[in-house]
Amino acid sequence: IRDKDRKIKHLRARAINNLIDETSTEFLKNEGQLLNGSFNSNLLYTIPSSPILSKLRRMEKKELYKNKQVLEIEASGYEVLPGLIEIFLDALFDKRSGKSKRIMALIPKQYFDERGKLFTSKYCNILGVVHYVANMTDNFAIDTFRLLKGISIGGY
Repeated sequence: IRDKDRKIKHLRARAINNLIDETSTEFLKNEGQLLNGSFNSNLLYTIPSSPILSKLRRMEKKELYKNKQVLEIEASGYEVLPGLIEIFLDALFDKRSGKSKRIMALIPKQYFDERGKLFTSKYCNILGVVHYVANMTDNFAIDTFRLLKGISIGGY
């Protein structure tokens, strides 16, 4: 393979396949203990590639989590997540305004009762809103926050 990106993808796939094979072998070797709850270790610590994984974890912390884009997303999360919770909870408790109705319509029905309607319990409705925000990916949360704050407009 001559293309560097394709070569990296190929090597990554082979490494993942190797880790899956090693982990499967260890699982089968320790299946009884795993299933009865007496296995007292992380399965990945028992595979032959464990030392390499430890090095990768250290490198990941050192290199990846100091990446400017990652740091920017994390920093924005300190404003975005509380901001989204506030926006959705304000809409939840102000059912009369058209704005609130539109904001609440953005939350998928799976976060409410079995009919997709608000629960009778305020607590359950709050839990649904928090669950929805907690399940957002970083980029989706940022995009949603920008849209709801009018910082960006969808489709433009």
